[in-house]
Amino acid sequence: MAIGMAGKVIVFLAALSVASLAGFEVGKQSANNSSPTKTQAQGTTASHSSGNSGQESSQLLIAKQIDACETTHQLKSQFQTNVSSTGNLTTFAGCEWPPSAATNQDGYWDVKLTSQSGPNQSEASGSNVTYILTPSCSTVKVTVSFGLQGTQSTLPPTTLHVGMITSASALGQRWTGLTPYPYVTSNEIGILSNSSYGITDAVCVG
Repeated sequence: MAIGMAGKVIVFLAALSVASLAGFEVGKQSANNSSPTKTQAQGTTASHSSGNSGQESSQLLIAKQIDACETTHQLKSQFQTNVSSTGNLTTFAGCEWPPSAATNQDGYWDVKLTSQSGPNQSEASGSNVTYILTPSCSTVKVTVSFGLQGTQSTLPPTTLHVGMITSASALGQRWTGLTPYPYVTSNEIGILSNSSYGITDAVCVG
């Protein structure tokens, strides 16, 4: 009877050992399955690498197109302001990529700035000078500066459309002064002003 009991104990322990080993292998296999395989990891790395390469290629293309635009239009930088030797013409110009409604097909845009006397005569009228903007686009974001008796400030940029006549002191509001009334063509923008105001920047935006 004692020998029979010992035999049962040995059989039970053997079965328990086999079950434990089996459980360990199952757990090990399960743990392995929860991690990506080497092939999966390489695929993920390749995917990330491919994405970065695509982004870099896109950035290189943009830089190449902007360089080509600068060369074609003789710009020394992506955005540039040129003042003529006589001082009566200022050109704001830039190159962007991809091209948009604000640019030519090669990404180039420019805004030419000139000025003329009038329509009124006195400085106090605030309209003895008319700035004329002639852009290569139809919508321009204009920045005006103000300086008087040592006080200087830059006003917030304002979007203007061709064919509009406004004033530097109320930029964006249509000027409603009486005659003599300044004349601009359909592809120009008129800004009435005096010597206290100056146009410091103009950018094609549409």
